[in-house]
Amino acid sequence: MLSGSNWTAAEIGHITVEKDGFTCNCGRVGCLETIASATGIIHQVNEFIQQNPSSELSHYFQKKGEISTKDIFNFAGDHLCQQIIQRTADALGVVLANLSVVINPSVITIGGGLSKAGDAFIIAIEKPFKGMLWHG
Repeated sequence: MLSGSNWTAAEIGHITVEKDGFTCNCGRVGCLETIASATGIIHQVNEFIQQNPSSELSHYFQKKGEISTKDIFNFAGDHLCQQIIQRTADALGVVLANLSVVINPSVITIGGGLSKAGDAFIIAIEKPFKGMLWHG
């Protein structure tokens, strides 16, 4: 495990992935955490629901009044949820591939709420990860 001189190494949630993205809790804009975290997924849901009021997820939100990250993965057949899951997986896969070029890890461990998303999410991460991985 990397710790760094100030114990903040490997805090990949604050790597910028979208220069015009959501504002992060840290005050910066476009951090990975604004996309690839439970909070980030909910931000995406709110944005997509406003743009796609006829989706199954939008109807569910109107009934329930709130949506959790678990709901997104439960509705993985909904086109809106598929877009959110893929956007999240793409961002995380690209960051992990870039980090792999720099630190060449033998193992990558995914923690936090997304670690409970299941095998389908890990498979979704693998495609952008393998596509961006340097094989030097």
